[in-house]
Amino acid sequence: MMLTAWAIFRGSFVLQVATAALVAWGALKANNLYQRNVGASTVIEKVEKKANEDAKTADAVRDAVAAGKRGMRDPNRRSE
Repeated sequence: MMLTAWAIFRGSFVLQVATAALVAWGALKANNLYQRNVGASTVIEKVEKKANEDAKTADAVRDAVAAGKRGMRDPNRRSE
């Protein structure tokens, strides 16, 4: 391992450039994975928030139907 490090820092310019490119590629891949993780957590939060809002609406409608209250008409039904 030490010989490899010595060859990189004191060796040929081509080996130094190749090592720098490999390190840069690894950093880019790590950043992409991090950004995906951040994006996924944001999407999960939005989905959970919307699901909670939908659940509250469904509970309110269920309670209103159970109590016999009438709200807005269903736009898909014909009036007779």
